[in-house]
Amino acid sequence: MAFETIYSRTFLVKIFGWPQSLQDMAFEAAKHAALDPDLHTYKRDYLTPFRQKHPTTNHQYTLFFTLHNQSHIFVVWINDSTCLHDTRANFQDPCRKEFERLKKAGQLENYDALKHHVQFEVHPDPTKPIRCHSSYLGYDIYLNSYIIGGTEFVGHAFLCEEPNPEIAKIHTREFLVLLHKHLSQKNFNLKFQFTKIGHDEEIALLTNTYNASQWKIVDDPEDFILELTSNRS
Repeated sequence: MAFETIYSRTFLVKIFGWPQSLQDMAFEAAKHAALDPDLHTYKRDYLTPFRQKHPTTNHQYTLFFTLHNQSHIFVVWINDSTCLHDTRANFQDPCRKEFERLKKAGQLENYDALKHHVQFEVHPDPTKPIRCHSSYLGYDIYLNSYIIGGTEFVGHAFLCEEPNPEIAKIHTREFLVLLHKHLSQKNFNLKFQFTKIGHDEEIALLTNTYNASQWKIVDDPEDFILELTSNRS
């Protein structure tokens, strides 16, 4: 069974700036490393505790990762075109040189469960019966709602503070999954509903990340409405 793959912010920000083909290459290398991160070919004594994996399609790139709790790998860094892997005789590998520089300077991210996993919580509040919050890689999502019945809530204020649009999708997708799980456990119903005017970014983000087995968009001429398909998981 494959290990769970956790990504550093540094890694994600870098590769989301690459062409799609290189993004696919980087993610595929991480996915492949997670199948068996204990492979001897990934280990180098001089890298411990880090391990390395070359993408199958291009060995000029090197992905660096660490292993945690025998359950997941943490993808720390990958080189780019400014320091491609090169092992010619009597030539210092630019990739390893840059990795060592970052390590020595303390610029490589350390795994932090509270930062690198989505942290989801709901705050009870008499004026906001469901006030949801999540954090991921240093940025937050907020959802405020009001009650319209004993178990019916309307989410009227949604905010994702993440500046990177691709990481925002990752965060919002997980937020919606965790929100659905919470509502299902409480046997509550909730729908996002706010005017379409002035909320293009929020609408695009929610539209591109919701799970159709859990949520559905309701056709409405004035408001954007995203509601649960069911209140049970």
